[in-house]
Amino acid sequence: TVHLLVVDAHRGGHPTPMSSTKAALRLAEAIDDSGKLIRRGADRLVETVDEFAKIARSSGCSDLLAFATSAVRDARNSDEVLARVRSETGVDLKVLPGPDESRLTFLAVRRWYGWSAGRITNLDIGGGSLEMSTGLDEAPEVALSLPLGAGRLTREWLPEDPPSRRRVAMLRDWLDTELAGAAKEMLQAGPPDLAVGTGTLLDPYTSTMVPFTRGNKTGASVQNIQQLVGGSYQVAFSLADTAADELITISRVENGFGRLISDTWDLPLLPYYATVYIWTLGGQFTSDAWLRGLSLAMTVAAVTTCAAAIRRLYGPWTALVGGSLLAIAPSVAYYAQEGRAYAVGLFLVCLSTFALVRMVLVQPQRSIWLYSLSVGASAVLMQSALMVLVIHPVVLLALPGPVKARLIRWGRAVALALPLVVLAAVLLTLHGSSVHGWLAGPDPGDLLKVPALITRWGPYGLILISVALLTRQGLAWLAGGAAAVAAIWLLSVMGTSFWLEGTLTLLMPILAMACAASLSGLRSSTMLVWLCFIAVVTLPQTYGVVSRIEPTRYSRAVVDTVVDSDARQVLVTEPGLTFGVAAAFRHYAPDVEVQIVEPAQSMPNRPYWIIGSNQSCAAGLPTQLTPTLTMTLCP
Repeated sequence: TVHLLVVDAHRGGHPTPMSSTKAALRLAEAIDDSGKLIRRGADRLVETVDEFAKIARSSGCSDLLAFATSAVRDARNSDEVLARVRSETGVDLKVLPGPDESRLTFLAVRRWYGWSAGRITNLDIGGGSLEMSTGLDEAPEVALSLPLGAGRLTREWLPEDPPSRRRVAMLRDWLDTELAGAAKEMLQAGPPDLAVGTGTLLDPYTSTMVPFTRGNKTGASVQNIQQLVGGSYQVAFSLADTAADELITISRVENGFGRLISDTWDLPLLPYYATVYIWTLGGQFTSDAWLRGLSLAMTVAAVTTCAAAIRRLYGPWTALVGGSLLAIAPSVAYYAQEGRAYAVGLFLVCLSTFALVRMVLVQPQRSIWLYSLSVGASAVLMQSALMVLVIHPVVLLALPGPVKARLIRWGRAVALALPLVVLAAVLLTLHGSSVHGWLAGPDPGDLLKVPALITRWGPYGLILISVALLTRQGLAWLAGGAAAVAAIWLLSVMGTSFWLEGTLTLLMPILAMACAASLSGLRSSTMLVWLCFIAVVTLPQTYGVVSRIEPTRYSRAVVDTVVDSDARQVLVTEPGLTFGVAAAFRHYAPDVEVQIVEPAQSMPNRPYWIIGSNQSCAAGLPTQLTPTLTMTLCP
């Protein structure tokens, strides 16, 4: 855009705008593949500068200050274009360096908001570049210019209209990487009191500066800066706040490979932490979206693998139905958007079941090895996925055919994975006194809750179980799942509790296969009618699970509440919450120093926050985090 602003000004006086004229040239779109401004674009630029120079002379302007920004600055033939403008219009058009553009924009923001605004962080997004600046004075302490303009990124990354979700996701991840260093440099200067966005791309209706504030927030993280820029590009990724377990995983991988565990209580999770460490490229990419991307990828792989197993047994139409039943399950959708180990376990159950089907049907040696590897991976990464060692022999016994030969092959495959299974047994014993030591064992009445625990919505589980009961093949898979439920219940009663919703969700592929097996004898059109009926009933609940912020996800609320206050000490009355709260501050506000203490330690100096179910500070007004958890500021 070429902008002519005529101002009545003198030294020390108030500059009064007299007229404003704009022309949208879209020069950034006139850059060819070699990076040069093409002749058509240069012609438009010369014509517009000449026209605006005549307007300036007719307005009585005594001085003309002309400068060019990103589009001309980044063109490989900028010197030639500037020389042509000078010779044909008489205007000496100068190129404004990126850092100078950032500094001048910051000066305008400072003059607009005044000194009372405190430290200002400004983001100026144009078509070709992004300027970032922060400081307490008129001159910013940090002034950066990055080639990340909205127009440039649209042309280079989003050629389709509308852009595909995949391309948007790729752009978002790339921007996270590109902005990480700049955001870190900005925040090293100090947390902003006011974040401002400038440029017409941020507010196309008013073309004014847009402030981004959250009350009197005085702290920000690298991720806050990245989210602010991402919102400016309207490439938002809606995510619920991280739960305590996710924060613990993030804390482990951010501390480095040598510190993936802090005590024996999370030793069983070491292989999973190592997997996440690799996924995050050594703890470099630990944003909420990237962490949960592993779970999403594992869920997609699980649905695909489950459908492949069903296809080998019952045909392509049944595979479509079975895979869809797994994909729309509320529990599967829920754990697909959580950065925890359950999605990995789901995939391992599907992979070992697929290997079992291949081993039963085609009997090649490599299928035995695939089954052994999948069982071994389950033993190492997600011990709960070893429930397949109970499910599969029951299914082999219940299905028609040569049972003895099947069981021999299955036994050989398990024997190959036996060393890892023994290791898993050792890790399981650690669970009893460590990770799940706090969890109470189930009672017989909890068996009635199994359909709801597997699917996260009881009616969906009851529908699938009812359909599976209709045929012998459906009963075979259902019997395997029932045997696994019984084994988990017995283990949990004996002191090592696994009676968790996440653990029982790993049975969802077996339930989907049981239902698909019962529907396999129907015509394809009838199967699709059944699928549509189940989907219509279930999808509203599935959407609610994905879009709802769980009441236990209080971590971000705690961080924001503390950062917005003057208190920097937090007393946690329930030891089980301590690590999650501490990890939340490290993740969301790494530059804010907060002291986390427990009742066993000395009481903090006041003022301080107290978090827990039973409050001992009656002076403050409690803030409700969950139905049973509150935090109160003690003055």
